Amino acid sequence: MPRTDVPSRYDALLPLGSGPLAQVAFGVLRGARGYRRPIVLKRAIVGSPEAEEALTREAHVAARLNHPNLIHVYELFEQSGQLILAMEYAAGPSLLVLRERVAAGGGRMPWAVAARIVADAARGLSHAHRARDDQGAPLGIIHRDVSPKNLVVTEDGITKVLDFGIARSAFASVTRVAVVKGTLGYLSPEQATGAPLSQRTDVFSLGTVLVELLTGRSLFQGADARATMEAVLRVPVPPLPPELPPSVGDVVAAMMARDPSHRTVALDHVADTLEAASANSGGSHRDVAAFVEAECGALLAHRRDRVRALLGGDDAAPPRLTGNDETSTLVLLEAALGAPSLDEEHPRIGADDDRTLLDGMAAPDATEIDLPD
Repeated sequence: MPRTDVPSRYDALLPLGSGPLAQVAFGVLRGARGYRRPIVLKRAIVGSPEAEEALTREAHVAARLNHPNLIHVYELFEQSGQLILAMEYAAGPSLLVLRERVAAGGGRMPWAVAARIVADAARGLSHAHRARDDQGAPLGIIHRDVSPKNLVVTEDGITKVLDFGIARSAFASVTRVAVVKGTLGYLSPEQATGAPLSQRTDVFSLGTVLVELLTGRSLFQGADARATMEAVLRVPVPPLPPELPPSVGDVVAAMMARDPSHRTVALDHVADTLEAASANSGGSHRDVAAFVEAECGALLAHRRDRVRALLGGDDAAPPRLTGNDETSTLVLLEAALGAPSLDEEHPRIGADDDRTLLDGMAAPDATEIDLPD
């Protein structure tokens, strides 16, 4: 059961966005003697059993995970019937924004940087895939929505996987028949056809991310949902840049096998291969951090200033949306999500390029469509 006795130590400071299942706000966790920690508050859409189920599932899955390449979830709590998840704020752009910045500049991400980003994601997903319950039984976690909007590249050059809201595991109920959950261009063939899923579906999706970073273009893209899913099933993987080590091409081929019975490569092997290939070619975490700074430095500096202002600066007394220290988390969250004046006083971070503070975290949780006939 969600906790119901949580003290009012969370402040929601800025609305970030809303998807079909959740509303997201940037906030702060406050403690004794001026302790402050930036966080993200994710609230299930009011009155939606599906939204509450997804948030509960995400919390239960996250409780079994502890890895530097996964976004950390602090707790799930309930106040006045509102279900809220408190989670880590990772300073850095989503891979979606980073990739778009690179494309806008007419360039292509260095292959070694791409390799390190995907290696980190593979490490995090592998940890999730190996998770077990209290009795030691495998949970069988499948993320099901591995895509650029669900990968955050931090200012330190470390990539983290987020949003297990549609993950399948022992905690999840059975997905409705004839419904696809995931981001269309990153579906696996078995997702696109409604076939039974295994953890190998995440391998294919991550392989799609890798191919796109290496080639600098979208892989599976159609005029509509049906055309995109048809592309997932039939469009061949394009030739990779000739400068890539053969081992990278081999791991791409293994990840992109359309038949899941042939997609046997382990994610730890993917990470080992990509790390080894890129280690001496500009693929360290320091290299990734430098690349993020070069592509998104101005945006990140703006965000740091805005976060500092929202948290009250280094020496200022912590600001609140109301003057009452006893105000509940729910009231603060509602004020942040619902007050138009808040956006006017604190414009959304990244508003100049139509991006929110957390990019992918504020995006809709997933695409959900009927399967084609």
